Amino acid sequence: MDLMIYVAVVGLLLFFIDIVLISMAVRTHTKEKEKLEHEINSLKAKMFDLQEATGSASSKHITAVGTDSEEPKEE
Repeated sequence: MDLMIYVAVVGLLLFFIDIVLISMAVRTHTKEKEKLEHEINSLKAKMFDLQEATGSASSKHITAVGTDSEEPKEE
């Protein structure tokens, strides 16, 4: 009878330790996921900024080329 009580107490102790370890792992994974989402968003912002810079530069180039072709050439 005493052995059964000791085994039950040890089993409950291991169960609670397992719950604590699982909650620590979940918290770690949540923090890592948030960190990676932040990194993805910052990279998307950088890519958007680069596209905007490239887009405005190419539109200026197209406008400049268009104005050159509209002027009459003198020979």
